[in-house]
Amino acid sequence: MRHFVLIALVFLLAACTSDFKTDYGQGICRAATAQWGLRDVRVNVSRDLVVSESNSFIPGGDIVWQEEPRGDRYIQVARIFEEAANAGGAALDGARPVIIEIDVLRFHSLSKRARYGLTSSGVHNIHFKLRAVDALTGQVLAQNNSVRADLAAFVGAQAVEMETKGITQRVRIVHHLKNVVAGWLGTGKDVNAAFSRLGA
Repeated sequence: MRHFVLIALVFLLAACTSDFKTDYGQGICRAATAQWGLRDVRVNVSRDLVVSESNSFIPGGDIVWQEEPRGDRYIQVARIFEEAANAGGAALDGARPVIIEIDVLRFHSLSKRARYGLTSSGVHNIHFKLRAVDALTGQVLAQNNSVRADLAAFVGAQAVEMETKGITQRVRIVHHLKNVVAGWLGTGKDVNAAFSRLGA
């Protein structure tokens, strides 16, 4: 019976979108950001986003985050973005004070059941808006209203092995988002990329 359940799950996942990507567009020319200095990071995780605590293979909802203890998932997700954006914007050391603003649209990680029950599928779906704003005038200096930062998840035995090395989901996601922000700002390498994988 379990065999048939797994087969059904594979077909269900296959029916879901299998094309994923990290995409923040062309990014900003480094010459344009050379005078910017990071003053602050502000993250908005709207309370209108739906949180799911379902421990199913494909939980619904806009926010699925089960690695940290149960609590305010909006705050937990905001802290992930704050840490990542501060790291991604750390190279901005110019004289013009700038604030990085982020509006989270989707933060769909894996349930515990999916993380430890899958073997070669699963994707962290992360979508958000990203802006750089002059801290003194409020002028929007650059913006991208449709950033995607999808990331293939570690699952099954690989997930367990990585955790023993301290490479948790949170560590990977923060690192990935840091690179996305730095790439968009022109201070890091271009990490735009597409990939195919069974996931939701």
